[in-house]
Amino acid sequence: MGKRWFGRLGGSSGYVAAAILGPLVAGCGGATPAPPPDPASAKADAAPAAKATKAEATKAQAPSTARVPSRSMLDLLRRAELLPSPDAASTKSALASLPEGGKGDVRENYRAVAPATVIIRTPTGLGTGVIVGPTGWILTNNHVVDSGEREDFRIKVSVELGTLDKSGAMERTNKPITAWVHKADPMRDLAIIKLEGNHKDLPFIRPAAKDPAPGEPVASLGHAGSGLVWAIKDGEVAAVGKLATHLSQLVSLECSGSESAGDDACPKRKQEMFEGLKKVLEHDKPLMVVQSTCPNWPGDSGGPLVNRGNELVGLNSFGYGNSENRATFHVHVSEIRTFLSEIPVQPADVLPDPWFDGGEEATIEDADLDGRYDVLRTEGRAAMARFYDLDQSTIGEGAGKPDVGALYGKRGFDAEVIFLATRDGSFAWYDTDDDGRYDVVLHDERGSGRVTHGYRIGKNGKLGKDDALGSGGPMIQPDLVVQSAERSALARLGSITLGASMVESRGGELAENLPSPLLGGGREVAIEDMDGDGRTDTLVTRSVYSHGFVFDVDQGTLGEVHKNDAAQALLEKQAVDAEATMIAQGPRLWVYYDRNDDGKFDFLTYTSRVGTGVALEAYRLGEDGRKEPAPEHVGRKMLRPRLLENGTLAARLGRVAVRAIPSATSAIADDGLDSFPDPLRHGGIYFSFGDTSRWSTAFGPKTGWDKAVIVSAGMTSTSLVVDVNKDSPAPGKLSAQEVITGGKFKPEFAFLHRDGAEWTYYDTDQDGRFDLVLFTGAPSSGLAERAYRIDANGAVTMDPSLAGGKMVRPSVFTKKPTQAQFKKVAGELFQARSLE
Repeated sequence: MGKRWFGRLGGSSGYVAAAILGPLVAGCGGATPAPPPDPASAKADAAPAAKATKAEATKAQAPSTARVPSRSMLDLLRRAELLPSPDAASTKSALASLPEGGKGDVRENYRAVAPATVIIRTPTGLGTGVIVGPTGWILTNNHVVDSGEREDFRIKVSVELGTLDKSGAMERTNKPITAWVHKADPMRDLAIIKLEGNHKDLPFIRPAAKDPAPGEPVASLGHAGSGLVWAIKDGEVAAVGKLATHLSQLVSLECSGSESAGDDACPKRKQEMFEGLKKVLEHDKPLMVVQSTCPNWPGDSGGPLVNRGNELVGLNSFGYGNSENRATFHVHVSEIRTFLSEIPVQPADVLPDPWFDGGEEATIEDADLDGRYDVLRTEGRAAMARFYDLDQSTIGEGAGKPDVGALYGKRGFDAEVIFLATRDGSFAWYDTDDDGRYDVVLHDERGSGRVTHGYRIGKNGKLGKDDALGSGGPMIQPDLVVQSAERSALARLGSITLGASMVESRGGELAENLPSPLLGGGREVAIEDMDGDGRTDTLVTRSVYSHGFVFDVDQGTLGEVHKNDAAQALLEKQAVDAEATMIAQGPRLWVYYDRNDDGKFDFLTYTSRVGTGVALEAYRLGEDGRKEPAPEHVGRKMLRPRLLENGTLAARLGRVAVRAIPSATSAIADDGLDSFPDPLRHGGIYFSFGDTSRWSTAFGPKTGWDKAVIVSAGMTSTSLVVDVNKDSPAPGKLSAQEVITGGKFKPEFAFLHRDGAEWTYYDTDQDGRFDLVLFTGAPSSGLAERAYRIDANGAVTMDPSLAGGKMVRPSVFTKKPTQAQFKKVAGELFQARSLE
């Protein structure tokens, strides 16, 4: 739909950690004055074979970010502009010390401009404003009013006028008047406020029709100093232009203060900061400024800069440096003219602007891993935003990664839903009917992730509270979106980028839209020679929301690629002939296989619990996208090289995978018993004889079996192996771990729990080899979902007769004494729900 509109965005104001493959990878004279604004006719404001070099490997470790315009970035320029608010009794009327010898008649400037200059108070400080309309319209800085009192989303401040006495000094009226913000622009740092009540014939200043020029005499007014107000500063225009072009000069000023004395790194550090700001500012509005020699200080913000014709040529904004060497900047009159061209008649609902308040670092992501960009994310020190392009219309399929800064500067990302979190709570905007206009906003004022209030946004930008929307549910509400496909997309993207607790649950295990086998792991690339033969065979990929591997085990595409950039270009074109890929996102893991090496992925294993290391779902993939369940692979390891039909390629994938993937997830030795987790190695790193209660209460009371039972435990895993016949050699002084690793322990039974999945292993004929494995992904039931027989050659077949039975089954042993012995120990070790 192109650029979306927020109605009036007058002002501006969880994180998800991808714990995925980390553990898996070892103004001026003369012209006709402009008229004052005419609120009655104003319109509503529409807002918004060698391995990669070390340097290359480092480059691939983090997705590239773009610096984008943000409140926090500009706050680096506009700091402490409000004078701490003194008590009213201590604020003196200025018997103005007007400068002698000023260029032109600066005293006439004062007499004409001071009565149109006002004091603006907020709970946090004091600033300045200038009357620009005779009925009480006042221009000031956005940062002056931004800390005003809020009633819902409207902002009010206290204004005090002054009058010129016979001596030529200004006197306060001591009659505070409430004023409401009608429009604000945080990027330009401008705001227009309107006094309550009926006012007419107030003194006002007109914006100059002619732009100021360097060397022109000017004067500024404001309320800086130790309680003094209506102070005038005489000077001249030093420079005019875009703010971005003046930033380098600020480096020396920032490093000239006493606080930076002896800091040799200051110039370099400040230069980097200002260069970043310069790039930010070049993306967005020109931000024309006037630099003057009028020394402005905190409290002067929002005051007028006037030429000798008493016309407004700028608005005090910020300054740098000390009293001997200070640069003062003012919003240029051209920015003021544009800002005042349209003024809402009613006070504005001043919501934050997610394009400006979400942070200064931006990336664009394929969060659902389907190969198309769908999320624009921004991060800052105190804020973050997520923009969801639910129909993926911004960037076409197959397009390369766009210039994020340019896209952001144009606000060209077509998001149907936006989420913003700041120190002051969080917001979510919805274009529910995808017509290009946001029509719902949810507000979480406590930052809890739950809706406090919900509002409908009218076509005029006005908010109307809707109690039905303020239900206390999660901030991401897919059912607010009309289109079914977009609802599903929002549920998926919201869960990935913010966490499932932030999204109204819609259920569903494996999304119908599978990840892109090549692009799903991310587009930041590092090349690797995993098998050490001097040629590239693997791409390690990553994005903000995913990690992955692309295995070209026959090295047909990557063998002669030596640079990350070249590999990335091949990946973007999806031109890598991979035999297998692995994609990880949060707790989910996918492994794709091209089993017959015909250039098409035809098999998939998937788990929603990466800690299990095994497939909880498996599918044969048709060319038409059809998925045919392959239940015989469920409960077995995710990466199994011998699924490749070509034995040579299978062996190569094993050599590559042994460096990349842990043994609990990959079956390197064989595709028989090794395709299941090993209860002797994958139960944990802590080992103990006998007393199972030390690690878990699931096994029942202490067994008294002494050295015949060995328990191991980890953070999310536990195993128990039992020498039912007690025919293992006496361990002597060996520890439980030494007994296990020594290979002489002879268990007839083993139990393994990993991340919510469980297996039981049986050596049914007591020949020293497990030949039966029962598996369940729902341990609380105590029932086996699948049963697998493993013959002497290592071939695995399903045994449907045992599926649905108990996980612990003495009857499967072929010898009666072993059955009887195991029945005794099983009763001590396991709860009744699991026992046959």
